[in-house]
Amino acid sequence: MKRIYQWLTTATLWAGYQLSIAQEPPDFLSIESASRRAYAQQDWQAVQATTRQALASKTDYLWLRQRAGISSYRQGDYRSSIKHLNAALRFDHCDTTALEFLYYSLLRDNQPAEAIARTTTLPASVQQRLGIRPQQFLTSVNLESGIKISTIPNTVGNVYYATLGLGHRISPAVQLSHSLTGLNVRYNQVLNVNQWQYSLRADVRAAASWLLSPGLQLIGASGTATFNTTMSQNGWIGQLSITRSGPGWKVYPVLAISQISTAGTALTETGVYKRTVEAQWQAGVGGEYVVGRVRLYGSLAMQQQTKPALNRHPMGSLHTQVTLSPRLNVRVGYSYINTNHFLEITTGMFNNPPDPTVDKTTLLLTGQVTKRVIAYVLGQYERKTSATTSQAYAYQTGVGGLTILF
Repeated sequence: MKRIYQWLTTATLWAGYQLSIAQEPPDFLSIESASRRAYAQQDWQAVQATTRQALASKTDYLWLRQRAGISSYRQGDYRSSIKHLNAALRFDHCDTTALEFLYYSLLRDNQPAEAIARTTTLPASVQQRLGIRPQQFLTSVNLESGIKISTIPNTVGNVYYATLGLGHRISPAVQLSHSLTGLNVRYNQVLNVNQWQYSLRADVRAAASWLLSPGLQLIGASGTATFNTTMSQNGWIGQLSITRSGPGWKVYPVLAISQISTAGTALTETGVYKRTVEAQWQAGVGGEYVVGRVRLYGSLAMQQQTKPALNRHPMGSLHTQVTLSPRLNVRVGYSYINTNHFLEITTGMFNNPPDPTVDKTTLLLTGQVTKRVIAYVLGQYERKTSATTSQAYAYQTGVGGLTILF
């Protein structure tokens, strides 16, 4: 009996010793070896697992965070990439590798102004390699064209449009973008309308993670038909948003005001049509939030027409973007609109057709073709109602675009 007791005691002590060894935190050399080996093999999940194990044992250093940030970037998890790379820079704020990948991660996280601002500490040679200059006359060119196919083409025709957009960097803290859009639509096979729109927007980095974005759109349209010698429409839309951003999230209140005036001249004795003016305001808030490779976009706003006065009504949207790889992402979403005049959420095109848009369902696929060329394809289903035709109809939209970075 005594011998059995001694054997059990010995076995218990040995098991406790082995358990203590197994639970002993890994040392620096084993962590560094595992992290370096996983990184060399491009086993990004193993890099992340080693990083979590190291941080749990209170082991933290430059190369650990640098590899974790790069591996998160390779997986398309830009929120985690920004977190790890910022941690790496706390060990060495001049580390060029961490700064370079932080620049790309911020760009992919939809924070271009913050990305440019963070590269000011990079050596001139690295800035030149990345193509970054404090002032740059032309930073991007955007080419976009599309068609809206009407379900009642004999009454409300198809819409054709094309856009040219340019981007400029005034200073590291000020970015400027503007575009010119041409649009054509035909009604009842007799009224042909040509519309143009000029959009101007500034993004001003007021402070770290704060972005001030004023914008202005000018709209003009003209048309001819058998019952009109002329038809003209002019208007403007002013916008202001203030964005507060962090790793993987954004919040931005938005305020917009607009005014559209329409006039025409008749061929009959009725003479000149009286000019009508519509004015409205819109106020709301939008936001973004990232969970791994999934980015959620949402907005909620109130809109009211003041000329002539109508009841205010809500507008809202919810979109989800999934990053399939650092070069490819897909976005799906739904927007409830129920108004005549608004700016398209994805394309920024002013909605001129006079019938109210009820809602939109969107599918957007974006891919990076080369280091400086981004291509996208947009599909959209837009439901509309018409008081003049007493029927509901829809547009099926197809859009293709290219963005060239300089």
